[in-house]
Amino acid sequence: ELCETNKLSRAQGGAPHRTGLKSFARIRKEMMDRGEKTDRLTMFMKTRAKKTKNNEGQQVETFDEEAAAIISQFNDYLEERLADEEDDSYREEVFTKVMGEDTHGRVRMYGTGVTPSQIFGQTSTTSEINEKRTLEDMERNYESKLNDLKNGYESQLGEMKSKYDDVSSRLDLLMAHVGIQVNSSGTRSDQ
Repeated sequence: ELCETNKLSRAQGGAPHRTGLKSFARIRKEMMDRGEKTDRLTMFMKTRAKKTKNNEGQQVETFDEEAAAIISQFNDYLEERLADEEDDSYREEVFTKVMGEDTHGRVRMYGTGVTPSQIFGQTSTTSEINEKRTLEDMERNYESKLNDLKNGYESQLGEMKSKYDDVSSRLDLLMAHVGIQVNSSGTRSDQ
C-alpha cells in the first residue's frame, strides 16, 4: 500500500529540477553575475535543463517531456506579445498562468525559506485588508442611513397624505354645506 501511495505522489511531482545539490539561490546569483534574467520563468527553464553532449561533442541543454510541455506553454503565451513588450510583470503573469498560484507562504523558483512578502512586497497587507473592511463597513453604514431616511420620508409622506385626505374631505363637507345655502347665481337663498 505504501509503495502504491509513493508511486502516486511521485507521479504528481511534475517536472523535477536538474540542479543536484546546487541551490536555486546560488544558480540565481550566478545568472545575475552573467547578466541573465532571473525571473521565475527563466529560472524554471534553467533548472529543468539537462546538459548533454551532441554528436559533435558540444554541450547542449535538453528537457524531459514534462518540462518541455510546460516550457511549450510558456512559449505559447510569450508569443502573444512582442519581445520588447515583455516585462518582468508579464513574464511573472505567464509563469502563474501555466504553473498556477503558489501555495500559502511559498514562492517557487526561489528555494526554501523565501516568502512572498520578501519577493513581491506586502501585496495583501493587514492595512489593505483593514482598509477594505472599513470601506465595506462605511458602505453598509451609508446604505443603512439612506434606508432609514427613505423610510422616514415615506412615513412623513404617508402622514401628509392622510392629513391631506382629511382636509380634503372636510373641505368637501364644507362646500356641500355652503352649496346648499348658496344657489347657482351666487345669491343667498333663505329657507
